[in-house]
Amino acid sequence: MNPSTVPSAVEANLDAFLDAFNELDFERFCACMADHVSLFAPVAAQTGLIQGKPAVEAHFRAVFEHEAPTGPQIRPQNVHSTAMGEEAALVTFEFLRGDGSIGRRSLVFQYSGGDWKIAHIHASNGDPP
Repeated sequence: MNPSTVPSAVEANLDAFLDAFNELDFERFCACMADHVSLFAPVAAQTGLIQGKPAVEAHFRAVFEHEAPTGPQIRPQNVHSTAMGEEAALVTFEFLRGDGSIGRRSLVFQYSGGDWKIAHIHASNGDPP
């Protein structure tokens, strides 16, 4: 794989992930994640690292229920993609949340089995500017 093509392939998978989230398509959303995915969630009630696809899916199932029926409508801004060799990439972005605060996300993608999957999500929310 040519490392110069990694960011565009990863950004396409980021778009698929966010489209599935915004459309509340849980199966398509979960298909974007690796089996060993981990998550730092932005909610105070959820402390510590959530590890493994079943645990991360359980977390997001509650998020999907909370976001229904319209979905979160995340529109990423300041997207930065960085290839880390040929098998990993980091994508960061910000977005305006419905309450006026800022959401910040960092996702680590891993290339395995011919596809890019999300291996880690770090989510934080901040006060409005």
